[in-house]
Amino acid sequence: MKTPHQRSSLIPDEPPPPELTAAVRTALGLDRQPKPTMADGLPEGMTDADPPVDQGLKLPDPLRVGPPRPADETMPAFGPIARVNLGALNQLGWLTTRLMQRFPHIAEHQWSGRLRMYIVDNAFQFICSEHAAALATVVRDPFRPKAYVQLLFCMHSEQGQPTEEKAVGERECLLLLREIVRWAKMLGADEVHRLNEFCDLAPSMLDKITGSERREEIIVRIR
Repeated sequence: MKTPHQRSSLIPDEPPPPELTAAVRTALGLDRQPKPTMADGLPEGMTDADPPVDQGLKLPDPLRVGPPRPADETMPAFGPIARVNLGALNQLGWLTTRLMQRFPHIAEHQWSGRLRMYIVDNAFQFICSEHAAALATVVRDPFRPKAYVQLLFCMHSEQGQPTEEKAVGERECLLLLREIVRWAKMLGADEVHRLNEFCDLAPSMLDKITGSERREEIIVRIR
């Protein structure tokens, strides 16, 4: 005998009739047949899958771009180096004193105008770091296939100071020279000249610059 709780339950005691089950399956789409594919119409042994790759067929070699370019061509600068602007020029108070010692034929009052001109002229590379400054210019010889760059000066503020401070200035001069070499490559120049003139670096330190070589130059001094 069923209890009152069993008589009020919504779950039937017997399975649903077959016609109700069939109607539910049809409504849910469970009795649909899968659509035929292209492969069903192909002869036996054939398929619509991608054909196998011919192992004898070789793809062309990837494009060779050559060896990686040296860092001094691609890096924007070696350390804290920047082009000299008017603000930086005001901080280079030591530079005019050093230039007057190296170039005594140029009057002191002329240096301010000269240095300002080098700042805005793209034919010059006027750069500095915390303790050093350097100036170079591009030279176009009508009988040479390419232009070349000429160093005008490379100096540091620690000249005459103790060895430790002087070593700091020399290292910064070396970085400035490497940046000038990078600038020359960007211009398409093939050489940088006069690295040993008006430079605070010893010839042994100049040998650390990649591609440097020594040449003998013959000049005639007019007296």
